[in-house]
Amino acid sequence: MFNTNHFRLGGGMRGVTWVLLASLLAVGCAEKTGPGPVDPPDDETPGDTGGDDNPVPPSIDLGFGVPALSLPQGGSGTVTVVITRKGGFDRGVSVGIENLPAGVQALPAAQVIAAHQNSASIALTVAGGVAPGDYTVTVRATSVGIAAKTATFTLTVTSVSDPGFTLTVLPAALSIQQTGSASATITVARLGGFQAAVALSVTGMPPGVNATIAPPTYLDEPATITVGATYTAPVGTHVLTVRANAPNSSEKTATVAVTVTSSNPTGNVLWPFCAASGIPLVFAYQDGAGPWTPVTPVNGIHAANLTTGRGAILYAVGSIAGTVNSYVYYGTTSQLSQMGAELCGGGTSVKSVSGSVAGVGALEQAWISMGGATAVLNPAAGSVFTLNNVLDGARDLLATRIEAGANGVLSANKLILRRGLNPPDGGGLVPLDFNGAEAFNPVGSAITLSNLGTDQTRLLAGYRTATGLMAPYYVDGPAVNGNVRVFPGIGDSRQQNDDLHVLTVVATAPVVTPSVTRSAMLIFRSAANKSVTLGPVLGPVNTSVLATSPFVRLRAQWTLQIDYNTYWSLTYSQPDRTVTIGVTAAYLGTASGVDIAFPDAGAIYDPALGPQPGVVTNWTFTASGWLFANGTSHPPYMDGVLALSATRSGTITP
Repeated sequence: MFNTNHFRLGGGMRGVTWVLLASLLAVGCAEKTGPGPVDPPDDETPGDTGGDDNPVPPSIDLGFGVPALSLPQGGSGTVTVVITRKGGFDRGVSVGIENLPAGVQALPAAQVIAAHQNSASIALTVAGGVAPGDYTVTVRATSVGIAAKTATFTLTVTSVSDPGFTLTVLPAALSIQQTGSASATITVARLGGFQAAVALSVTGMPPGVNATIAPPTYLDEPATITVGATYTAPVGTHVLTVRANAPNSSEKTATVAVTVTSSNPTGNVLWPFCAASGIPLVFAYQDGAGPWTPVTPVNGIHAANLTTGRGAILYAVGSIAGTVNSYVYYGTTSQLSQMGAELCGGGTSVKSVSGSVAGVGALEQAWISMGGATAVLNPAAGSVFTLNNVLDGARDLLATRIEAGANGVLSANKLILRRGLNPPDGGGLVPLDFNGAEAFNPVGSAITLSNLGTDQTRLLAGYRTATGLMAPYYVDGPAVNGNVRVFPGIGDSRQQNDDLHVLTVVATAPVVTPSVTRSAMLIFRSAANKSVTLGPVLGPVNTSVLATSPFVRLRAQWTLQIDYNTYWSLTYSQPDRTVTIGVTAAYLGTASGVDIAFPDAGAIYDPALGPQPGVVTNWTFTASGWLFANGTSHPPYMDGVLALSATRSGTITP
């Protein structure tokens, strides 16, 4: 990651911003024809003039390209500091600013002119509040073995009579690696007595690059723009535009050139892991039907190279001494790549964020979701919550106030939706007040169910925004009877592009062994009345023990049903070991049935990670279907998508 260090002088006062930008001047090795120090012959020492009894001691002279600069209030410009080296002196020279006028800031306050370099440029930005007049600015140069030198130049500030402001972003160029971030400082210079608040925003980010400004409203303190890149960010230079708007003033803009460099390993399927997903104990891939290949991560990213267009990913997370979850997914190259991108929301870093709620009654709960993390707060436990493993970057927050009614049925009565939050690790959120101005009522809509039979149903609602993460915001409690259910939604006026509701209806059959469920997932933008026909009960599943040594490998065989023809999975678990195997229809191709089992990965997979024989093992087989070609282990998140699923569950003792 490229780090940019800022040094601020003058506190929060409006003034002049100085940025010392080192510029390289070539020092030639050829014979010199003009004034300046002469390189000594090989048999002489620095300072020796070839036999002169009065050698020239090492030193420097300090000056400027032009010793004066005139700028208007709110304007900017540069002055070049030049050092002349004498007596063979060739060390680095520190250059710093002194006696800055009131309100002056320097970014940075000092820098080093490296050996073999002879100049540096000082970028000046004059704030609108600086009084017109002449200012004498001192530059001091110091180094080891020579006397310090000072020189002054004159800064003339001219007045601007019309009220308004200017916008500056420094540095104007950032360099970051994929999965990294960097920051720049935004300064607004007020002109002619202009005092209004200035709203700041940023545009121009390509997919995989995110940018946030804090605070988003400029009053008196400089703001910070933080730019981050996920592992999917395109390599190259991208120009972002910072925009500043205020009443009765035209929009001002400034650009930031962001250069993204690669940090990814080689491969066409990338899986970045984070604390939220767990860090793999083992990771391997299979290209087509070839052998399993173990992978060593690079910068937290595991890479697979699939040349046949399809393959499988195997990994396990957890602790051998504790709980271990093992996963195997079979799919096409694009499907497995998409699954990797969704794993940690495009990043590898997580953080913890705290906050508090108000306006939650004794019979109510507060649900808070942000960046893949969710907290549920009961009033009896206090008003403070912590969201752990929040995925880094700008994320949206959705909070719900839920009330418990008769028979434990829950209803949502208030929502809060905040956009683009990016607090630091350990940072806090503005309190969530469900009786405050930002809270709003949900839109109540009905869903009518067909082919329900005698089943009871539950509703689960999530909301997906452009940040690409699902925020669960409602579960209605125990399963109830009836083919018409009411669900809460978010009104169109509060939605942005790419916002989607994800409503799941789960129908539970009377208790049988193995138990069966059916479900329907509806994905839609506008909250309105809906209707859906549930699919049939899942046909019989033949579950058997494929092997017990060196660990338990179960097998599930099932005859295809047309309603559930897109994705299938088998999950089996013991108290401290769980295995999930998933297969897409695009991987399997044309088939009349599904045959799923944990593969024999040989020595790559430690037997201690898997389930053990002689232990009662719970299993669930799930079959899903949707009419769109896209999707992986879930349907594509698109307006109007309907996915039907069904399960059978049971137990087996291997």
